[in-house]
Amino acid sequence: MATYEFWLSSPLGRRIKLIDKYIKMDCTRVANDIGALSLTLPAIYDTYLAQDNIIEIWRKPVDSSLSLFNAYLIRGWDYVDGLSGSETHITGLDGNDLINRRIVAYYAGSTSTEMTGAADDLMKTIVSENCCTAATDTDRDWSASGFTVASLEAAGQSITMGFSYRNVLAVCQDLANASREAGTRVYFDVRPTISSTEMITWDFRTNINQPRIDHTGNDLVTFGLEWGNLDNPMLSYDYSGEATVVYSGGAGSEVERVVEEVENTTRSKVSPWGRIEKFHNCAGQASDTAAVYAAGQAELSANLPRVRFNGLLKDGETTRLGKDWDFGDKVVITYRGKQIDAVINAVQLTVYGNGDEVISGRFEVV
Repeated sequence: MATYEFWLSSPLGRRIKLIDKYIKMDCTRVANDIGALSLTLPAIYDTYLAQDNIIEIWRKPVDSSLSLFNAYLIRGWDYVDGLSGSETHITGLDGNDLINRRIVAYYAGSTSTEMTGAADDLMKTIVSENCCTAATDTDRDWSASGFTVASLEAAGQSITMGFSYRNVLAVCQDLANASREAGTRVYFDVRPTISSTEMITWDFRTNINQPRIDHTGNDLVTFGLEWGNLDNPMLSYDYSGEATVVYSGGAGSEVERVVEEVENTTRSKVSPWGRIEKFHNCAGQASDTAAVYAAGQAELSANLPRVRFNGLLKDGETTRLGKDWDFGDKVVITYRGKQIDAVINAVQLTVYGNGDEVISGRFEVV
């Protein structure tokens, strides 16, 4: 059984209180999206709660060391009195919520809203210009509070995109979708680092192919019913929301409007009825053909058939969470005679006050 430490810290990461009594904790990490925390505590911690105070979740697997699973900024709490006594229910969001708090606050047509380059580098540039040192309005610069952006790597597909006054998280998601449709998966994350008991820093970073480690080669990690480390598996194929051709409409009207047809021919020709069309209006964000085409790529990727693999992951001798595998790893799953390469793109931990733990994961089939 893994053991946990929960710390409550200030918005900048100065430790305030060790939470050594709790009733239940649920937390998630999600690839290219916001992870969430739900923590139920006795009322003895009420005086320590404040907006954007941080809950640090530390986990120690069996036969391994204590490490940070994730950190969550408090976004709300409820005081509850019932049959079980006085409780406080806390909700929080992880570091990816920080880029959800920003828009691309520059006018259309500027160099800060229309860019061409590797998708991962565009994300970093956008985040830097709206959250960090490159922001033209110094009120928007979080660098003094410990927010940083990783170095450029030019590892994603080359994308042209416009995104004036759009939400920064949504733009990063669109760039990831466009790069994926063009042939390279890009993952982004705002990761916390506990630099001391007085400071938590947040770093925006990107990874290619999988968010973390590839465990499908020599360093093999396998999950399956026959290995005793996977319960309640469910593999689902859902084509109901699929689009295989997107007509992407940019600026202009009638015959003057810029419209680009974007097609995934592999999917559109899978059956005689495989051409499934959708119109995407990007007139407010894209004017030239390259930007309109990239917006169509992102929309096409957002309308992929959904292939999901869910299951309860169990600790085994060679598959201990935090030691042998973690969120974001690429692993092998065996199920119904299939051997499937999959990226663990979401992990949920549920821990009860008596120490009982449930690990559940969602897998993105590669």
